Amino acid sequence: MHVGFFIYSFYSVLGKNASLDNQSKLISIVFYLLIFFILGLYAIIWQLILRVFPLSFAYTNKAVIIIWGMLWGRLFFGEQFTLKKIIAVLLIFAGILILNFSKPKEAVDE
Repeated sequence: MHVGFFIYSFYSVLGKNASLDNQSKLISIVFYLLIFFILGLYAIIWQLILRVFPLSFAYTNKAVIIIWGMLWGRLFFGEQFTLKKIIAVLLIFAGILILNFSKPKEAVDE
């Protein structure tokens, strides 16, 4: 599941690169085609994930993409980690852990 999220997280890097003004239109088109490919691949991976995991579990884990995006911003674009960003990532990670390790409530029959 997280391999799929890792692949999906690259669409933001490609999108930012596609929007840069200092490159030719052909390079931008290549980036947009790569984005299209990644989103298509991710759509297939997402369907496979939903075959194995419940939607609530898979969608909760999808928040890890924000963490990947922050790392890609630092690695590829030199963006800085601020205290607010670090706190936000910790809250996201805590939420993922809480939801993944909490016991589901039993359905109540009426």
